[in-house]
Amino acid sequence: MARFLQVPLGDDQFMSVEVTSQDDEDTFGPVSRRQDAVTRLPESLSDGLDRVRSFSEEVLTRLRSGTRPPDSVQVEFGLKLSAKAGLVIAESTGETHLTVTLQWQRPGGADGPPLPASDSPQPG
Repeated sequence: MARFLQVPLGDDQFMSVEVTSQDDEDTFGPVSRRQDAVTRLPESLSDGLDRVRSFSEEVLTRLRSGTRPPDSVQVEFGLKLSAKAGLVIAESTGETHLTVTLQWQRPGGADGPPLPASDSPQPG
């Protein structure tokens, strides 16, 4: 039996996402073997992504606010669609998982002076 989560999009449209979970009965309730289980995400995808953007901006602002901010900041995390909570940062073995990479491209690393504008790496 298939189980689906309907993700609200704009203009009253929905994207159905197939769900596999050990906690299906908690999410979908008891379901007959003859029917598919369908539940709806409690918020729109846009609303969830707005919260992700705010979270990302907060992380970026804090990581760049030091006395010797990095030249490059990379933050990686997974997202999960939850029928109960909406769009959330995915769990990794009981804890939320963020990978943060900070890079300094200066002579002397983080303690060195910033590169002059002409020596800064140019976007490819």
